[in-house]
Amino acid sequence: MSANNSTAPPISVLVYGSVIDKFNIYKQDYKQNESCGILIGTHSIDESKITITFATEPDCNDKRSRFSFKIKSNKHNKILQNRFSKSGNREVYLGTWHTHPEDHPNPSKCDTDDWLKQYSINRNLFESMLFVIVGIKTNKWFLVNDNGIFILDSNLIYHEKEERV
Repeated sequence: MSANNSTAPPISVLVYGSVIDKFNIYKQDYKQNESCGILIGTHSIDESKITITFATEPDCNDKRSRFSFKIKSNKHNKILQNRFSKSGNREVYLGTWHTHPEDHPNPSKCDTDDWLKQYSINRNLFESMLFVIVGIKTNKWFLVNDNGIFILDSNLIYHEKEERV
């Protein structure tokens, strides 16, 4: 299934600056392997707003190649469990991020198949999940729900310079 260019459900995404900084560190040039991690954050009660508070970084136990990745390290899950506990069970797994060696990235069939699989595993928790492909010049944001995969309009992505306390 490819990403749907039709209108995504009404949702906004707030991204902490530290997450964007992490994405920028791992931008994939034309020689590096893909980087990957999980997105951690919160959903508003009505699920109209997602806040990304943290993104894990690639670990040496993850499988990474020029054009693929597989999160293998349990470090990602340990970080998630720690943040879940310390946040009073508010910070949760939102989805994943990974890089592409493209200026303006597009998902592969492998990407979209994985997103649909992740959503089917987690759909009982939330109405939607978020996935990001970090490109060299731009990042592309995707929302996955029961109706498919939607490309999020960049006007719905808000960056927060500082983490809220």
